[in-house]
Amino acid sequence: MWRGLEVSFRIKAWSRVFYGLMKNKLLTPATRLLILSSLPEHGHYARNFHAQGNWLTMEMTGLATLSTAWPEFSESAAWLEYAGKTLTESLDEQVYPDGAQTELTSSYHLVALSNFSGFVDICRQANIPVPKKFHKKLESMWNYLAYTIKPDG
Repeated sequence: MWRGLEVSFRIKAWSRVFYGLMKNKLLTPATRLLILSSLPEHGHYARNFHAQGNWLTMEMTGLATLSTAWPEFSESAAWLEYAGKTLTESLDEQVYPDGAQTELTSSYHLVALSNFSGFVDICRQANIPVPKKFHKKLESMWNYLAYTIKPDG
């Protein structure tokens, strides 16, 4: 139950459920309170007990999602700052100069790329700037895919 991936998956799913069903009577006030009351624990876990590598990308995009979906939590700004700093450092650690993700498999490359890109999308929606260096590294990851993918995908 308290593993980084599950925490990040719950945060991402619950943000869509919470706001997507806001006007639906099936999402009862009690359920809303349960979701809201557990989110700070999820943020604490994601901030303090995350993994490294491609798991980190999923966990930190979960933390960034939490921070921007519920900015009213007292730790939201700190969580977002931490997620951004951690993902920026991880981008340098996980991506070789040619754009390849260090695990050197196309599936893990796509996991990391989709989560790094997801962080940019989260920031864009929240009007938060992302460093140009981050964008350049993502571009190198997309280029790596373009150069190595077979014609049939």
